[in-house]
Amino acid sequence: MQPLARARAFWIAAKAAPLEVAGRAGHTSVVTVLDLYGHLLPRDDDPVTDALDELATATRATLNATVRAISVRSAARDSDRK
Repeated sequence: MQPLARARAFWIAAKAAPLEVAGRAGHTSVVTVLDLYGHLLPRDDDPVTDALDELATATRATLNATVRAISVRSAARDSDRK
């Protein structure tokens, strides 16, 4: 492995962003780094999955509260008409 390639691998192991590695290595595009060293990048999707789950839960709770509020208003109007 060439010394510069080894340095890039160390930068990635140190959790440097691909854009930062590209800049330090003199690449004009981050695509080069991703093509060459993408297999070294962490594949930690858990934070993204957790954030999406929280967003879905919050959205579902908001939707349920809205439906309940509409139902209560509708029931109140129906009882006022009687």
